Amino acid sequence: MGFDHIGLKTADVDKLSAFYLKALAPLGYRKIMQPMPHVVGLGTCGPSFWLAGPCPEQQAALEKVASESEDTKTSSWPVSTPIHVAFSTRSRAAVRAFHKAALEAGAKCNGPPGFRPEYFSLYYAAYVTDPEGRNIEAVCMLPGIWSEDGPFWSLISGVAVAVAAGATKWWGIW
Repeated sequence: MGFDHIGLKTADVDKLSAFYLKALAPLGYRKIMQPMPHVVGLGTCGPSFWLAGPCPEQQAALEKVASESEDTKTSSWPVSTPIHVAFSTRSRAAVRAFHKAALEAGAKCNGPPGFRPEYFSLYYAAYVTDPEGRNIEAVCMLPGIWSEDGPFWSLISGVAVAVAAGATKWWGIW
């Protein structure tokens, strides 16, 4: 089985969640829940991508340390930047939309949309660096007609709706 969710630490959960809400909107991500003021869960169905800042007690302790020390390393919430997160998409158009939205939200380009045959012949991805330095990717590995939005997906959706509605006998599909 795969992983259920992933979480990132941040010094400013409001700022980083605003970035990810905009950057991941083309992939269907939205704010699912915020169980505490310093924790936000994003996802498409359930919260699978979490952002967490220091809780009020930790923030107070950090501020106390900062006021007593000149060492900036001990006066801030520890953030782990050397992480790579890849979001799976169902189309190359979604990869391109993610890249555009992330750049508009303040990310830096870390690799424009395109094929990455060094990983896999169908590997189509785009990379950005989030406002705190993390490498974030959107990737589609579906072949040809399956990887682009368009008339094919409209046809498949129409057949799926017909099947769900019980119209297969009337249309003579099976």
